[in-house]
Amino acid sequence: MKTSFKYIAVQLLLLCTPLFLNAQEKKMLEKEIRHTAFSKIEAKEEFEIEFVKSDTYYVKWELESRLNEYVNVYVKDNTLYTDITRKGLFLLHKIHKATDSKRPVIKLKIYCPTISQMTLEDNIYISEESDEITADNVTIKAEDKVNIEHLKLKSDIVNLDFEDNVKANIVVNSKKCVIKADDKVALKLNIKSPSVNINLLDNSHIELNTESENLELTSKSSAKATLKGNTRVLKVEAKASSEVEAFMLSCDEVYTLLESATLRVGARQFINVNIVDDATLIYKGNPRLDIARIEKSTLRLSNE
Repeated sequence: MKTSFKYIAVQLLLLCTPLFLNAQEKKMLEKEIRHTAFSKIEAKEEFEIEFVKSDTYYVKWELESRLNEYVNVYVKDNTLYTDITRKGLFLLHKIHKATDSKRPVIKLKIYCPTISQMTLEDNIYISEESDEITADNVTIKAEDKVNIEHLKLKSDIVNLDFEDNVKANIVVNSKKCVIKADDKVALKLNIKSPSVNINLLDNSHIELNTESENLELTSKSSAKATLKGNTRVLKVEAKASSEVEAFMLSCDEVYTLLESATLRVGARQFINVNIVDDATLIYKGNPRLDIARIEKSTLRLSNE
């Protein structure tokens, strides 16, 4: 009987020990580090970032204690960098596998007056709690599964360059906004700007609500765009099985160049029609149709 009790006790100890160790590993650590001035950010690999407007420059971290020695945040040449060693990435992989979640486990609050440039790569999340970013010019480059949950930008010129499965929900107030989305990028944008230029490529998708004077859209390689709001002039170049839905966009003038693509649009004044190679242009209302070219394509009035 004693042997049986000993055996049971040993088995219970073996079962409980990993749980105890795991609990110890999950102990959270908070750090606060003050930095010299910076206006640029380069963040790579596994951070959830929240921007907080502040007159001073500092960073608050929240991470599991077992990750602490493998993570570094530092400033060099006016740029705030994040860094994780290979061993740290290995630990993060184990954490994601154990929790069955891909959301970053390192939380970073960045306090600064303004940010003019961001480079984001590899599973970086921008928290929806972030404050509005204001600057003369703002450039954001993001790739490889970056997720911008919600971000407000106020600037004279905004440049957004996204590729490789980036997701973003962004509000822009600017004088000029330029956007490039390539390789399965998904964007939800609300843009107030006189000039908006969008280049949409390779199965990317955009939902745009805009107040603008001139909106130019290039859409290729099975990309899809849904346009809403108001603009005076809309220019659409769509090719290679791309689709543009613009029935909810109010505009005066529309200029088209369609090749093997589909556009649904309305205009108060006129539509310039240039469609070839099995393209389809469906229009609504009673605009003047200026026919530049129709070759093996379809032009028709919507019956909706």
